[in-house]
Amino acid sequence: MTPSIHFRAEAHARLQREDRAARRAVRPWDPSLVLRGAVLRGAVLRGADLRGACLLGAILSGADLRGVDLTGADLTGACLRGADLREAVLREVVLREAILCSARLRRSNLTGADLRASDLRWSDLTVAILRRADMRASDLTGADLRRAVLAGADLAGAVQDGARLDGDEDVPSPLTLAEWSLLGEEEEDADADA
Repeated sequence: MTPSIHFRAEAHARLQREDRAARRAVRPWDPSLVLRGAVLRGAVLRGADLRGACLLGAILSGADLRGVDLTGADLTGACLRGADLREAVLREVVLREAILCSARLRRSNLTGADLRASDLRWSDLTVAILRRADMRASDLTGADLRRAVLAGADLAGAVQDGARLDGDEDVPSPLTLAEWSLLGEEEEDADADA
């Protein structure tokens, strides 16, 4: 090998190593991902890693978001009508004033989520984890909350007409749902003591 070819080969190999190292150093998600107002109606984003994404006012009606990770994402005012969010990770997500009518959130983790004034009418929240979720002034009319974990959830002013808990019983008053969330805290304390 001539010296110039040898030098170029070494330089190329070094750049490839640096490139691989840089790719490993980059986080698997980009918190600067901004899709503000994006129209993703019916999109298939199953299992996508969208942690920290900005989806303010995005339209995701009917989207397939099963297993997606939206931890810390901001979906304020987003429309997720009829979206499939089963088994999604929505920890600390902001869904304030979002439209989630008829959304499927079965087995989703909404721990610490901000759902203030969101529209959750007829949504499926069975077996969902809503620990410490802020659901003040949300509309839960007809929502299915059977076996949902509501420990520490704030449901002040939430509309709960026809919301269902364990046993397919209608929730007669906001106090009943608040009492239900306290039951979850008691179970959590009992588990911690054991």
